[in-house]
This record gives sequence, C-alpha cells and structure tokens, in this order.
Amino acid sequence: MKRFTIKLIGILIPIYFVVLFYLFYIEPKFSNGLGWLGKIPFGKEYMNSLEKNYLKECRVDTFQVNSNSLQARIATCGDSFSQQNIFGYQNYLAHIENTTILNFKRNDNCSLSPEQIIINHLKLGDLHKLKTETVIVEAVERAFISNLCNLNFDSILVESEQTIKQSSKKPIIENISEWIRLSIWAGKESMVKKVNLDSYYFDNVKRGNELYFINADLWFTNINSEDIKLAKMNLIKLKQLFDSAGIKFIYLIAADKYNVYQSFTVNNPYPKNRLMEHFKDFDKMNYFMNTNNILIPMVENGIKDVYMMDDTHWSYKASEAVAEELHRRINLLKIEDTPR
Repeated sequence: MKRFTIKLIGILIPIYFVVLFYLFYIEPKFSNGLGWLGKIPFGKEYMNSLEKNYLKECRVDTFQVNSNSLQARIATCGDSFSQQNIFGYQNYLAHIENTTILNFKRNDNCSLSPEQIIINHLKLGDLHKLKTETVIVEAVERAFISNLCNLNFDSILVESEQTIKQSSKKPIIENISEWIRLSIWAGKESMVKKVNLDSYYFDNVKRGNELYFINADLWFTNINSEDIKLAKMNLIKLKQLFDSAGIKFIYLIAADKYNVYQSFTVNNPYPKNRLMEHFKDFDKMNYFMNTNNILIPMVENGIKDVYMMDDTHWSYKASEAVAEELHRRINLLKIEDTPR
C-alpha cells in the first residue's frame, strides 16, 4: 500500500504542477478571440496599450423594438465588426457626424445575415419610423458572398427562438489538454493559423512579425463564379430596394485579416485571396465600400496594428479610417441626390 501511495503521488505531482502552471501562468495571458481559440498566451499588455487610445464616449445605441420615439439619421447593421462599441467604426463615425448612430444588433445565435435583418426592418417599417436617412450594412469578407446569395427579398424571415444555449465554460482538464494538443500540433489542429511576416506589423516585440488569423479566412477557396454572379445581382437588388424606399444605402465589406496582410507574409503556404478582384467594377460605386482598399495602404505605409495581433478584427486605427471614408461616402451620396 505504501509503494502504491508513493507511485500515485509520483504521478499526481507532475499533473498538479501542469494544472497550476496552466491556471496561474498560461491562462491569464489569453487575450481576445485568437488567444482563447488557439490557446495562445499573447499577454494582456498588448491590448492594454491599444485601449489607452480609445474614444472616451460611446455614441452608438442599440435598436429596441419599443423605441418608438427614437430617431436615427444613420443606422447600421452588421456582424461582429459592427459590435466593437467604443472603438468601433460606428462610434468614430458618430463623432465625425456629431450624431448618435443606431445599431441593429444581431443576436449571438442568430441564423439571419445582417443583410436579411435589415431587409426585415425595412419591410416592417422600422427605418421609416426612425426617420433613417442612411443605412450602412456591414458584412465580413469571408461571409458576404454567402449572405448575398441566400437573401430572401419577398418575405420577412423570423429568427428562430429555439436557440441552443451552450456554455463556453469547459472543464479545467479539457482546457489543459486542448492547450497541450494545440501547443504540439498548432498548425494542423488549431482553427488559428500562423504565418511569418517580413517586418513588425504589430506593436509587440515577441509576436509582432507573425500573422495570426482564423481558418475561416480561407473560405474564399470554396467560392465559384456562379456564387459571385448571384451575389452581384442581389447586391444591386438590395441597393435598389433602399433606393425605392428613399433611404441611402452603403454596403461595407470588412476585409479579412488574412487578405490585408497576405502580401507581407514570408513562406506563406496558403493560397492567395483574389476574391475582391471580382468586384473591381463595383469599386467605382459610392455605395460599395471594400475596406481592403483602405487598410492595405495603411499597412504599406508602416502603420502598425491596423488589425489586432490577437484577434480577427481590426483595431481602433482601422475603425477611424473606415469611419472617415464612410463620412465621405455619405456626403457623396447626398450630392448625388441633389437636384441639378
């Protein structure tokens, strides 16, 4: 019995050591989406340095069904790029326009795209009640083709209320085993991909010359010419729908992180994303805004942290640049509508 106890202690001590090491040294260094998803200890100092530069006031409201007396000159609807609150593009645009912007927020488990949600609100009369003049619909690059291809212009689609609530809290042992597995086979097993960069594009000494992105950024490889053709047709139809309602419409594509940085990678094993080249004919349209055209030049000009090192989303720097361009587009659309 004594030998068994000694052997058991000999086995448990290393396990306890690993558990304590993970809980007190590794997990506290997880930050943002990519840190938690890939179990990568980026550390909190990086995000703390960015947060010091955020705007002090958030001028973005979330739409509520019973907000009948509310008015919103500018309204937005989008995915996670439209939920960045104080450092999001809407907040910078609100400060530039000196107004409060109303955001139609998607529910976390919502199966409807931002494009479909805004069609619903248009058909329900919400935008007219709000006296909305301009609607900005945002979709991330990796999803906008699918979003547009699956639009229903004829019916108001109701979001299913039977959403399954899954706890994001995993048992400690499961988290530790996942961290060990991803640490050993990071490139093959993880949903987070890593590629080296030719310089430091993020303000971090340890990982500033590495690009971390989600594997969904490679979905462009599954898109065919028929998808692109249908997406273009439905985008034009979407624009015409808002034109007929007397509301100015801007379609904002949030560039994939991989696309923005792919030209600055070294020994990149992944295919080149050329998706947006199929939409060059739309670049001349004031209502179509491909943010690759804004963000890639920022990186080329040496601006660090255009996207966040440890996240799939852009930083406050990109939000501000996008807001400035949106402000310009809104004014151009006003000019287009002015009688001559």
